[in-house]
Amino acid sequence: MKNGILKKISAIVLGSAMALGIGVAASQVGKGAVKETKAVATYELYSGALTEGDYIIVYDNGAMNNTVSSNRLGVTSVTIVNNKITTTDTDIVWTLAANGDYWTIKNGSNYAIGNGTKNQANVSTTLDDKARWTASGSSTYDFVNKYNDAEGVNKTLRRNGTYGFACYSDKTGGALSLYKLQVNASVSLPATLEGYVGQAGLTLTGSASNYEPDTFVWESDATGVVEVSGSTATGALTLKTTGTANITLTASKGSVSASATCAVTVKEAPTAVNIKVGGEVVPADYVLEQYEGASRVPTTAVLPEGASQTLVLTVQSETTAGAFTVDGNRIYYNIADATGVIRFTSVKESVYFDLNVKCNADPFTPDTLTYTGDPINQSFGAAFDPQGLAFKVTKASGVKNIAYKDMTFTPATMSLDTTSVTAYHAESGQSVTVPVTVDEPLTVAQALAIINALEDGKTTTRGYTVIGLAYYAQDLSGKTYTSQDYRLSDDGTDSGQYGFTVYRGTWIDGADMSDTAGKYVVAGDKVIVTGKLQKFVKNETTTPEMIGNAPIVDITQRYVQIEAWIDANMHLDDYGDESAEKGYCNDATHHYYSTAKEELAKLGEVAIAEFASNQETASKFKAAYARYVAWAAANHDGAPFDGNSGIVTPGSNVSTLVKRKQDYATIILVAIAATSLVGLSTLLLLKKKKEQ
Repeated sequence: MKNGILKKISAIVLGSAMALGIGVAASQVGKGAVKETKAVATYELYSGALTEGDYIIVYDNGAMNNTVSSNRLGVTSVTIVNNKITTTDTDIVWTLAANGDYWTIKNGSNYAIGNGTKNQANVSTTLDDKARWTASGSSTYDFVNKYNDAEGVNKTLRRNGTYGFACYSDKTGGALSLYKLQVNASVSLPATLEGYVGQAGLTLTGSASNYEPDTFVWESDATGVVEVSGSTATGALTLKTTGTANITLTASKGSVSASATCAVTVKEAPTAVNIKVGGEVVPADYVLEQYEGASRVPTTAVLPEGASQTLVLTVQSETTAGAFTVDGNRIYYNIADATGVIRFTSVKESVYFDLNVKCNADPFTPDTLTYTGDPINQSFGAAFDPQGLAFKVTKASGVKNIAYKDMTFTPATMSLDTTSVTAYHAESGQSVTVPVTVDEPLTVAQALAIINALEDGKTTTRGYTVIGLAYYAQDLSGKTYTSQDYRLSDDGTDSGQYGFTVYRGTWIDGADMSDTAGKYVVAGDKVIVTGKLQKFVKNETTTPEMIGNAPIVDITQRYVQIEAWIDANMHLDDYGDESAEKGYCNDATHHYYSTAKEELAKLGEVAIAEFASNQETASKFKAAYARYVAWAAANHDGAPFDGNSGIVTPGSNVSTLVKRKQDYATIILVAIAATSLVGLSTLLLLKKKKEQ
């Protein structure tokens, strides 16, 4: 909604007085919300292609309203002047909105609908074919109901005399006129305002929305209490005697106008100001002392009883410039060994109290900062947790305890080589070293042991860092999720550790998960994550989990793992070498195949399946895969992806099988057979995972 002029709602007192205890200026003592009149809106006759917006639907000076009687929508008489309707009645205002090839006609939460019966209509909160209409016309408009059209009954929205609006034959009445919203004008004032007899400079300022009024009329319903004058958005108040007057502002522009009212209460002006410290009224010679850097809010009592505690604080005098400052009802002590006078002035300027103040030197001049606790244990990759730490500042006058919340700590994140954290106290400018021990990441089994020891529904008081292989990850494809659920285990399967869930985990450093930016977990990833552990129970089902927004500390993604394995074990730069040493890569000197197989097994079933399934599309995978199965064939290993079984030990006599050139063709045939075997074993593996 566009605003024409946006003016702050204010009631301004010249030399504005601030309230002690409640801290409100005299011009803003008003209580309650801003009072706003019901909006006046102007709707203008519409023509041309239909567009979305708020309309009044009219035929024969009658507007369709949102009431239903005898299965017809009601009629409200409207006055049309110069092709415009000006009204505050929202019951006749319908929002027209496009819905595919159709339009909807809606008032509040209700759609105008056809119900499949001729000469009837109704309203419904459901958006279906009953609420869909086609629209045609450029100066007057016909709306045809989709549902009634399909039912073969009267379908055109028309008005039938006093019966109201419904789906009639297109021979009934005539096409409808539309009046579109042009202005939604309103003006506002504070709901209430308080002042004092004879108080000078009190004003009220109105705020207009959605139009720019050029005429302003101020009125008082009790001129003996409050008079108001002005020809702009600000009216000047004259407070004459005690009582209440309703002050009304009417703001107009042409035929558009709006008004608002403020209740102004006038009280007797205060006759004296008293200051209380510690609940006791202080004498004129009292001195309020504080240390340098401190502040104080004394309480006040303004007489007579019942008058508002509204005063202005000013620095009346001081021995050193800037020694004292005031902000609202608070006094600040800035410079040691200074004295001054703070004046508390009521709305009646002749009524005030002068409070003597003195700023003393801070006795807590810091000497040393010490940490009084033991070495603390932290989790690898987690943010440093200072809760419970205790510090002390030793000063000339004694010892002062310092809360950990008043300290800053570096480094903020724990690494395995972190042995200490520096704690800095800004007020004293001192720092101290806190000894730290950092835990290695927990295995999933260790994390589960901690969770199982918790009571149902309970969460650990501290965070833990856990390392594991993802065997399930929520699919983020095409979604706008910023977090992701995934499950970890120590071996990358759900065997024996099913259910350890990272709930709504985030990316490294708490960044959003993102499918498009590659920031997400997939099965096979090696993940280090930190957060609090919880024994979550719902519907008698227990889920061991790390609670929401746990950030990843480090992640080795599956492709990275496989590529690292290829680089370390497959010697692709020597792919064309047909020598015995590289042909089967397993003799008394070279252990390439047995080492490669052993390291591949460590990546887990999911990564192995990924390696096998991507060898057709990833050239690096394809080359490594071809070499690996050739090595398996050369070593007579029928289970190259089985981790242990079938590995030929170094120095085996199978080396003699491939040293002869004439046997090389045999190796290739065996490799082809092994490739087929691997494809089958991969499918079986994936089927097994799916069944689990």
